[in-house]
Amino acid sequence: MELVILVGLQAAGKSSFYRSRFADTHTIVSKDLLRNSRNRQIRQMALIEQALRRGESVVVDNTNPRAEDRLPLIALGKLFGARIVGYWFADGLSECLRRNALREGRARVPDVAIYATARKLEHPLGAEGFDAIFSVRLAECGFEIEPEPKLCSQGDMWLELTNQDTDQAVLVNSSLVTHMAELPQGAAPGCKLFLTNSLELVANERLDRIMERLRLS
Repeated sequence: MELVILVGLQAAGKSSFYRSRFADTHTIVSKDLLRNSRNRQIRQMALIEQALRRGESVVVDNTNPRAEDRLPLIALGKLFGARIVGYWFADGLSECLRRNALREGRARVPDVAIYATARKLEHPLGAEGFDAIFSVRLAECGFEIEPEPKLCSQGDMWLELTNQDTDQAVLVNSSLVTHMAELPQGAAPGCKLFLTNSLELVANERLDRIMERLRLS
């Protein structure tokens, strides 16, 4: 079972890549398919969790531009023991703008949206928790796919935050932890508060509250 995270600009070919490579084997989850949902982030996380619980492999077909956007996806996949695979769509801004101009109807997005994504686009790194990363380019004969090094920094590790009552755990990569401090006096001995870019976790906090924070991040 694997969780595949597509990373790239609009019109980079992500949805076509899914159809050509994963449509027969993986469940797709995309915010573009959830236009009628009040909170697409919460709905997306719920759908991914449901599929992983059924033992299905999942492809997340969004731009997923920043490490902090990918963090809750990776943490959820790790929780269910999925292999985390990233596909980086390497075609640049000018090429994606050209392809977008050829689209019609709802398939075409405002150019300003592509520029906005380009400004915050971050290359996926092994340090985020990916088990494998591939670079993808759209060519005349199809997709060119090349494996990339995991690009892990030496000393990166996953921090296991455990619910002391149930022994269930959630994982956060140490490279994404921006601050770590002791809890105020009176907290459980040895319990620490971990602050990351997009979520806060406490080692003995209930797992359902941890997962709710992941869904909302």
